[in-house]
Amino acid sequence: MNLTRQPIRQKVRITKARDPRHLDMVRAMPCCICHEYDMRQNSPTEVHHCKSGRFGQKKTPDYMTIPLCHSHHNKLRAYPGDEGKIGFHNMQATWESLYGEDTEWLNWVEERL
Repeated sequence: MNLTRQPIRQKVRITKARDPRHLDMVRAMPCCICHEYDMRQNSPTEVHHCKSGRFGQKKTPDYMTIPLCHSHHNKLRAYPGDEGKIGFHNMQATWESLYGEDTEWLNWVEERL
């Protein structure tokens, strides 16, 4: 008899896929990485839809978002003082090795809403 344990999963939150109010609240927060790693946030906060462990083209629902400064999100523009920051969408593997999967930060957001 094979008794394998199922992984413990986060509670599934039932809500609509698009929620502009939730995005506004996340956008008003500081970058979770800058805040927790005592970095100065030099660029505006952007909303990042979690992507770690997902294998598809469909965007995740708006409640699965975390606040990231531009430099920790895309790092398309150079902001003074952000030279050492890693952008998730530019270097996902490096970002995850430093800060963990982006989905691990969802609880951080929930605690502050």
